[in-house]
Amino acid sequence: MPRSELRPRSALLRVCALCGLLAPFTFLIGWVAGGMSQPDTYSLLDDQVSDLGALTADQAWIYNQIGANLTGLLVAALAFGLWRAGDDGPPSKVGVTALGVVGVGVFLDGWLRLDCRAIDIGCSAGGTSWGAAAHQVESIVTVVGMFVAIFALARAFKRSERWQDLRIPTLIAGCVTVGGVLGGTMLTGFELVGGGLAMRVGLTVWFAWVALVSYRLQRIAMSLERGGAPTGGMPRDL
Repeated sequence: MPRSELRPRSALLRVCALCGLLAPFTFLIGWVAGGMSQPDTYSLLDDQVSDLGALTADQAWIYNQIGANLTGLLVAALAFGLWRAGDDGPPSKVGVTALGVVGVGVFLDGWLRLDCRAIDIGCSAGGTSWGAAAHQVESIVTVVGMFVAIFALARAFKRSERWQDLRIPTLIAGCVTVGGVLGGTMLTGFELVGGGLAMRVGLTVWFAWVALVSYRLQRIAMSLERGGAPTGGMPRDL
């Protein structure tokens, strides 16, 4: 492929990679700054991230618009970039599609809000409205998407020379994510200490993995700008 055609495509990949690099920071801002805006009764150790966007939350826009809406758009942009750089193998397509689903789910998380926080008097399971119910469904779909994305891409990385060294870190991140998210859900469900912290650890590791993948995509885009793909085309070997 002529260098004149490679440059616009490599520029697109760089933009998508930059979006992926920014996503962990916007998510972190969402739950850290959002949590600091809540009353002292809100606990990062025990209470869930979703409470920060509830209808009764203080400064809910911090989580909803920065931690959810913006983060979701950034993750979706990364998924688009990986789709353009990937191959036609099932693991790659499944993983990237699942990543896109996560992006959409996180974006919707900022609009499908719980009725109340766990610290609110009389609040049970986030409320009973259609919005609260939709939030629960969206959260399940998003979490499943996170699991599928990270393990499917780990399999796809195994067959790609450019990505192969990320396979083991991806598998480790996937196991920690599953343990943190499911552990946090169980601890919260049984009203035990640490549910909020376990969930945050799992999500933070997943977003750290997103940053790792984004950085690699950025390097691939830069290599295209310098010398082009080895086969004369885009590096469709994800």
